[in-house]
Amino acid sequence: MSKCTRCGKDRVVISSYTEEVNKSPVTYTVTVCPDPECQKIVDGHLRDDKVKKDAMLREKEEAAAQRALMKANSA
Repeated sequence: MSKCTRCGKDRVVISSYTEEVNKSPVTYTVTVCPDPECQKIVDGHLRDDKVKKDAMLREKEEAAAQRALMKANSA
């Protein structure tokens, strides 16, 4: 079992499914903290992290596009 990243309680399996990836079975398991209030806080942190990661990726792509444009203009 895995532990909650916030409170350390054993996480509870809420769903599990298997799919085939490159001819190999892969099992996905979704777990949550047994404390609903704690899980809401963890979900908020995960959502905030995703927003930051998406923003950094967007900035990286924009910078790469600018470099490519500057390189094309200087050639």
